[in-house]
Amino acid sequence: MYNEVLRGQKEIKLCEDGTHTLYSKEFEEHYHSTKDGALHESLEKHVKPALFFKSHKTKLVILDICFGLGYNTFATLYYLQKHKLPIQVHILSPEFDEALLRSLDTFIFPPRV
Repeated sequence: MYNEVLRGQKEIKLCEDGTHTLYSKEFEEHYHSTKDGALHESLEKHVKPALFFKSHKTKLVILDICFGLGYNTFATLYYLQKHKLPIQVHILSPEFDEALLRSLDTFIFPPRV
């Protein structure tokens, strides 16, 4: 299942919404839907449903298994800021691919909107 040889073999892919994701040769799949787009997928499948049930809270602890590209974390913070929700957030996000985390400073993220 896990293949250290293929772990670093990833390709940047442009999604239909203009955001980018990665294709993992190790798992033979994209990190996000290339049709929906990385940011849209994070907002619609993870952030909005979770905050629908928790928007009345003033503090949230979020466990985001595998940071990946960070879209779920970034989308959460974006959504809270955009909607001016006064929620303090503590995010825990373990990641097994340290090289991926170190490479994120060169990844093409959407401009701040």
